[in-house]
Amino acid sequence: MFLRTKCDRELYLSLHKSTDLEASGMPVPLQARPGIGVLQTAGRDFEQDRNDQLLAVFGNAVVFQPDSSGKPTKASIDSLLPSVASVPSLLLQAKFEPKVFQSALLTNIGVSSNAIPIVPPLD
Repeated sequence: MFLRTKCDRELYLSLHKSTDLEASGMPVPLQARPGIGVLQTAGRDFEQDRNDQLLAVFGNAVVFQPDSSGKPTKASIDSLLPSVASVPSLLLQAKFEPKVFQSALLTNIGVSSNAIPIVPPLD
């Protein structure tokens, strides 16, 4: 949505879990609109096709955590990095926790030090 609208507020709100936003008294995402399920399905199909292409092209250089059907699923970057056998490698569906560098990030983009504690955790 941010890429389409270039709305900084949309970007900010999309970086946080709904529960964290609600706890901070901020607006939570709206319920899905009619027809959005079709778009989600198309997006997931596109993602799976792209993952299959990456696996076909890069083969053993792709590191991922398979789900029960052998398809890539989201996994912590900490659990994937030890599986890297050679460089360069491609980590597929790697998830990292920005909480460890959130304060430094917010400082670097100009958020005042007294406002940093009120920013909900990034996710």
